[in-house]
Amino acid sequence: MTSSLIFKMKKRNWIINTFELIMSFLATISLTMVYYVPKDYIEENATSLLGIVHSGGNGGTIIQTILFCAILAFSHKMLYKDGIKPSYAIISVIIGGVYLMAENYRIDNTLSHISYPNSQIAKSVIYLLGISFIILLILCFFEKTMYTNLEKEQNEIKTKDFLKIFLTLMLFWIYPLILSYPANMNWDAWYQLQQFWRFSPFNTHQPIMHTLIMGMFTLIGYLFGSSDVGLFLFVAFQTIVYGLVISYSFVLLNKMKSPRWLKCIYFISCIFSPYYVNSANSVIKDSLYSISFLLFIIEMIYAISDIEEFVDKKIHWLLSMIAIFGVITLRSNGKFIYFPVSILLICFICKNCKSSGSHICNKLAIILFLPVGLMVLFNVGFEAAVSEVQKVSIVESLSLPFQQTARTMLYHGDDLSQEECNSINMVLDVDELAGTYDPRISDPIKLLFREDSTKEEIIDYLLTWVKIGARHPFTYLETIVNQNYGLVYLKDANDTVFMDYLADGDLASKFENSIGLFEYRRFDDQQDALEEWYMLMFSTPIIGLISHPALYILLLFVVLLIALKNKMTDCLLILLPLLLTIMFIIIGPVFHGHPRYAFPIIYSMPIVYSYTKYRVNSLTNLNES
Repeated sequence: MTSSLIFKMKKRNWIINTFELIMSFLATISLTMVYYVPKDYIEENATSLLGIVHSGGNGGTIIQTILFCAILAFSHKMLYKDGIKPSYAIISVIIGGVYLMAENYRIDNTLSHISYPNSQIAKSVIYLLGISFIILLILCFFEKTMYTNLEKEQNEIKTKDFLKIFLTLMLFWIYPLILSYPANMNWDAWYQLQQFWRFSPFNTHQPIMHTLIMGMFTLIGYLFGSSDVGLFLFVAFQTIVYGLVISYSFVLLNKMKSPRWLKCIYFISCIFSPYYVNSANSVIKDSLYSISFLLFIIEMIYAISDIEEFVDKKIHWLLSMIAIFGVITLRSNGKFIYFPVSILLICFICKNCKSSGSHICNKLAIILFLPVGLMVLFNVGFEAAVSEVQKVSIVESLSLPFQQTARTMLYHGDDLSQEECNSINMVLDVDELAGTYDPRISDPIKLLFREDSTKEEIIDYLLTWVKIGARHPFTYLETIVNQNYGLVYLKDANDTVFMDYLADGDLASKFENSIGLFEYRRFDDQQDALEEWYMLMFSTPIIGLISHPALYILLLFVVLLIALKNKMTDCLLILLPLLLTIMFIIIGPVFHGHPRYAFPIIYSMPIVYSYTKYRVNSLTNLNES
């Protein structure tokens, strides 16, 4: 194989061959490199360039040689015909820079290790070039799969086939579901139960609709003798919803002639990835929202593909309105994603209607905006029925400015004037900012917010924040990257799963005494084994890779570039909810350890990719004819 590869390379331009050889070599080093250099080693080898670079070697020469040959062969395959596209090269270098920053942040949350000692600069350059080349090859691979053939025939999935997919999913998910009894819960779920049972006021920080749905199941269980059973029924209900929506997504995949390899990978991820299995049987507010988001994307594609069939079939009316209502009520930022998308969607479809334009637009308007009206009626009625509903504080929308202010105070506190410090102190406890700052999560800083701050003081703080940012733009950028590099960083598994059913002692006894919700598990040992299985899946080849948010976001970048290149407005419109989700993650409080915020993207990307692939093939066939 190696000899045939070298023979083929001789026929190509020697510059291209040399470039591939060098970059494959650097990529091999970057993948096997231990970036961190211990302090004692630096002291002994401070002037040794080769010593510092060699300190990063890992994996042994056999593994490195095999890896080098594999990367070289892969790069030859990816770059043989089309070469390197400037857009992919730029994105790869930018993402490579994020990887380099991430390696430093994982050490001590600074970038000092890029250039200390001086010989470390060479190591950083090698890492940047090598990782950028790996990212480039990944992007090229994603693009090439976009132009592979579709299935020759459009196979309709019949009811029995839909049921086969659904029952197969349930067969694989039933064991984790049973072991979860009564439920896998995080702290938000316990707070929501407190609100439903009136141990504390309702709070819009947790979606009211999700609180009511979950609470009603515990109420039903309580009325029939066991709140634990009621909670378990909620988890079972959620698991069934997951199975139904995912099975429905396969109907669309077949309609779009998606290749078998794509459907197989998607199905394997649904069965084995903890992002599906664990989330389906865990009580977290993101689960029902994310599966509603997927259903919304599916119905968007149906509407854009054939609007006349869409508005004529009542099943699309029903599923679309369920999906929309779920998106706008089950997550506080859902409505901010839905509103711009819905307006652009109706404008796009009405503009492209060939016949009966007004008739179709009227029906579409009902589908898109009736759920919004129902949400408004629900909110008004709920606030009228419940005496006290605490609104989300403005602090929730200021996570990013607060983090950037805290990081600036930590590293450039001496540069801030007394006037700027006073402005900050009217909103945040300025003396505690530097010591409280956690680069990965903004919640500690948000606790320093002064609830009695006036509107004028907050506006003055934001003006100060802008002024400081003008002087320290890179510090503000570092804040964003340090908190969110996991969006594209594949080397660090975002492997959080929910396996607990715990509350603090006072809260547990309160639930036990009032509604009989007991804090115990029947299958503790089996749960521990299941958690180990989940961790194994995160570290297993293929399964671990398709269980990482970064993979789907890199794929999203490729789909976006292809949609822009081919001027496919419909694909851009379908991508918009996913891009807005990324924006809310970036300005949000945390991402590391909380991959659930990316579930809407992870669940939707196989469908969005498949639709874009279908459109690309349609355009190719049209141009050839």
